[in-house]
Amino acid sequence: MKRTILLSTLILTQSIFATTLTIYNNNKTLVNEEISLNLKKESSLFEYDDIPSTLIANSVHLQFPKEVTLLSQIYKNKKFLPQKEAKKSQVKPKLLFHLHTSKAIHKKAALSYLTSGISFTTDYEINIEKNSAEIHGWIDIINNSGKNFKNATIRFLAGRVHQAYQRAPRLLYSDAAVATKSMHYPKEQSFSGYHIYSLEHKTDLNAYEQYRLPLLQMADIPFERHNIARMNNPLYLMGERSSNVMQELHFKGLKKAAPSGIVRIYAQEDKQRVLLGEDNLNNTPKNHPFVLKLGEDFDTKIQQRIISRNDTKELFDAKVEYILNNHSDEDRVMTLQIPFYKKEGSKVISKLNYSYTKGNLVTFTLKVAANSKRSFDVEFISKRR
Repeated sequence: MKRTILLSTLILTQSIFATTLTIYNNNKTLVNEEISLNLKKESSLFEYDDIPSTLIANSVHLQFPKEVTLLSQIYKNKKFLPQKEAKKSQVKPKLLFHLHTSKAIHKKAALSYLTSGISFTTDYEINIEKNSAEIHGWIDIINNSGKNFKNATIRFLAGRVHQAYQRAPRLLYSDAAVATKSMHYPKEQSFSGYHIYSLEHKTDLNAYEQYRLPLLQMADIPFERHNIARMNNPLYLMGERSSNVMQELHFKGLKKAAPSGIVRIYAQEDKQRVLLGEDNLNNTPKNHPFVLKLGEDFDTKIQQRIISRNDTKELFDAKVEYILNNHSDEDRVMTLQIPFYKKEGSKVISKLNYSYTKGNLVTFTLKVAANSKRSFDVEFISKRR
């Protein structure tokens, strides 16, 4: 005779011994829970309903003791239950495991599954002063899974994990963001080509709340400020064009790895913080250089205009004048980056020194005095394809 053993939500909640969440930045989380199995010697139906509504059903794995045989596994999603049953407020999604045991079992079992609806993002705040900066990093966790995770160990895996598709996470609803009470920073370690960040204290991660946790803090970070203008390809330039000058901060690297996220850059003006710009930071290893864009320089413009064209059937030949305008009350150092592929027979003719950067950018760096302008000519010659 078959006997059915049903575990209520209350009993099951009390039978969970440990929970670990590994949160990925692609709206997926791997949940590992240790639960208690109480089975008698016969075929049984083990019911588990303390699961997220965003469970990925085909990722469920329950590691049974060797005495237990899994006959079948069923996932009941409340969205697809009969209408009368679905109207009941206590109806929840559930997992059903049809099991057979050779003897009575009273042991712990490891349950793991993937769920969407739990995600993390990182963001940074950089405060700059002259040529040094201070950075603060934060992790935001959003739990839209529909399940409360109590006293859980929280880990984050930073890196670009390959997946079949990606869905952008968003907070469904929340009364308020919840911040940590103390500034404990996660423990970081490299793992299999990624970086794992682990909170050293256990946390309650309740459904439909957003948690903000400190990630890192560093001070006295040196940087250089650059004004960069990216020009048009001179071989295809017609007439005259004007280009804006972008303000950039160039860093040689950080002493710690930094997961990808939004960076907001601030400076002090009359003892008040002023936002200078925002940029996206890619996954950045420690001691790896990176660049952050601030925004366009209001007071500088660069004009480029064709002086002459002497094209032939075999060659492009363009002579271009560049006019650097500085309307500010301070001197400006500007860098012009001009796309021009190096190949046999190509020439760059100029009285000023230049270099190639990023492979195909002819780069000039010039100082322009306050409230003045400066101009120079460059001739570009290249073979036609």
